This record gives sequence, structure tokens and C-alpha cells, in this order.
Amino acid sequence: MVHPVGPAMGDGPKRRARLAIPDSPVVAVVTALITLAFAVVLFLTALPGEERVLYYEGREVSPGAVCEVTGADGETEHRACAEVGEVETRPTGWSVPSVVIAAVLAGLAGVVLAGVPKQLREHRAEEAARLARLTDEDFKR
Repeated sequence: MVHPVGPAMGDGPKRRARLAIPDSPVVAVVTALITLAFAVVLFLTALPGEERVLYYEGREVSPGAVCEVTGADGETEHRACAEVGEVETRPTGWSVPSVVIAAVLAGLAGVVLAGVPKQLREHRAEEAARLARLTDEDFKR
């Protein structure tokens, strides 16, 4: 006796149930708005600003570092650089990678938004075709 292995002839592969997001104008607009919001946040983080830097004896040090200081009695002491250093504020420049990514995201959102009118026209045409195919039998009670 022969035992079949695998699916019977003609059954074909079984499809898994997936979360299907419809291709509708509402989904396109929501997606584009979320993308634009992310691009704006990314752009705002890329703006130039100021940063505070700790210096001790002419070189940049971290606040948690230990610096050697000569005390009043001439002995060498170890103290936190945050206590004995000087804080200076210096300007920062644009973050170029963030600006580029924000521009690309905004451009892609623009492309998605530009396709919404076409989606609306296609959706209306499908509805009109559906209504044209209706017969009196479709309205029986």
C-alpha cells in the first residue's frame, strides 16, 4: 500500500492569515502624516544649538574625571574636575545625517500624499462601476 506524502494533488499550498492593511486613501494620509511628524522631530533635533563643555587647564575633560589640584599648603590633591574646571558654552552645527534623513522622509511622505487623488478617483470609479452592475434583483426584499 502506498501512503501519500504531503498535500493531495490540487490542494496547493495553504495560505497563512495575515494582517492586511487596505490600500485606501485614509491609510495613505495617516501614513504620510506619521512620516511627516517623524521627519519634523528629526529635523528639530538636527538644528544647531549650544553645548556645555568642561575645561581644566586648557583641555576638555569629562565631569566625572579626577583632576590633580595643588592645594593651599602646596600638596597635590585629587578632586572632581566638575568642581575645579570651567564650563564653556560653544555653538554646535547642523547634524547633516539627521537633516538628510528628515528630507528623505518628508519627500517620501510627499510622494504618498501626491498619490491620494489618484486613489480617490480609482475608488470612485470602482463604486460607480459597482452601482452600474446592480440590477432590480439586488434590491428585492
